Amino acid sequence: MNHLKIYNTIIQKAKSENRIKLHKNHDDFIYYENHHILPKCIGGDNNKENLVLLVPKEHFMCHKLLTYIYYENIKLVYAFHWMCYTKNSNHDRTYTVTARDYAYLRELYVLRAVSDETKIKIGNAHRGKHLTEDHKKKLSRIKSVEEIQKIIQTRKDRECGKGEKNSMYGKGYLISGDKNGRYHKKHSEESIFKMQISAKNRDKINYQTEEYRNKQSKNSSGKNNGMFNKCAYDIWVEKYGKIEADKRNNIKKQKLRKAKKPAKTEQAKENMRIGALNRQKYECEHCGKTFDAGNLKQHQMRIKTLQIKEKLEQCPRDGIEMNAYLDK
Repeated sequence: MNHLKIYNTIIQKAKSENRIKLHKNHDDFIYYENHHILPKCIGGDNNKENLVLLVPKEHFMCHKLLTYIYYENIKLVYAFHWMCYTKNSNHDRTYTVTARDYAYLRELYVLRAVSDETKIKIGNAHRGKHLTEDHKKKLSRIKSVEEIQKIIQTRKDRECGKGEKNSMYGKGYLISGDKNGRYHKKHSEESIFKMQISAKNRDKINYQTEEYRNKQSKNSSGKNNGMFNKCAYDIWVEKYGKIEADKRNNIKKQKLRKAKKPAKTEQAKENMRIGALNRQKYECEHCGKTFDAGNLKQHQMRIKTLQIKEKLEQCPRDGIEMNAYLDK
């Protein structure tokens, strides 16, 4: 059997249909899954040319065919195993794993030796970990039939309380707002006093001790600190590039400039009053009031605007005559 030819036929058929992912509520909705034509573990990427939309059955068949085409690649075996057994609420898969597929998958696992790369990863994950004596005893002890049944029952109970099986699923609106028993109600002084006493008597972490504070400072000081010998600009350069980092840095500087200035002291306010009194005063030609240089200009501008408004109210509506009237 030419597995590669079958694989290419499924891919070409899917591409020729120009499939599009639609919303679940759409009338023409069909459930599709993204598939890498050339798997990422062999050198594929996330480009549009390397992606295709498949229905769940086609996706399952493609991953099975890939285990035949690239027989020596253990990562494709893991991908096929994931397709068979992993359950996810985002996936809408209706196919069932047959006995033949199960037997084939188990043979792949047993016959394939674990790669050196995987062995190193497993070793690094467990290096430096020491199990306690209690933990070792729990692992070595064989569980009784009653304990196993209890574990199974607890798992079933958890499943019963999830999603639509939960008695309160979709009924949150029944106990929110006005329908809540505590809505717009306050605790009495007696109940507040009781809560305060219970909070004081509650066991707390004594983080005020010197020992705790020294431990915390040691864990977050020097090289243990994630920002050791770093600044926000360096992180932006690594994450976004130099151009974007410069933009962010300029925005940060502008915000710091616009930040509120510290409150003026009484001495500074007094100095400002004395300076205002010692400034040279000028008299207005129109009203005779005295102002300093800056305030006099503003005052004159106000008078001019008032005069123009008065003229506009008195002048005729015609545009030519109005301009002649204002020039007087």
